Amino acid sequence: MTQFTARDLDRQCASVLKACDEEGEVKITHRDGRSYRLVKEDPEAKKPIKVPDFAARKKAMGFTEPIGKKDSDAIDRLIAGEYPDKSK
Repeated sequence: MTQFTARDLDRQCASVLKACDEEGEVKITHRDGRSYRLVKEDPEAKKPIKVPDFAARKKAMGFTEPIGKKDSDAIDRLIAGEYPDKSK
């Protein structure tokens, strides 16, 4: 890993970035002893998004069979605000 100073980064930014492109990372040190690592990011190496296991959740909740047409229609009516008439 190539090492640069903060002054190099300020005055020769292009050469610092070029070295980072070639090597993948460079170290930048400050006069007071602090040091930093500049790492080239690979946009194609993004971590995949973790998606919950919905099938396992469904099974754990006891939903093993799909609901029927009658139940599906009743749920649709409830969502639409059409509550069943209990007076009949």
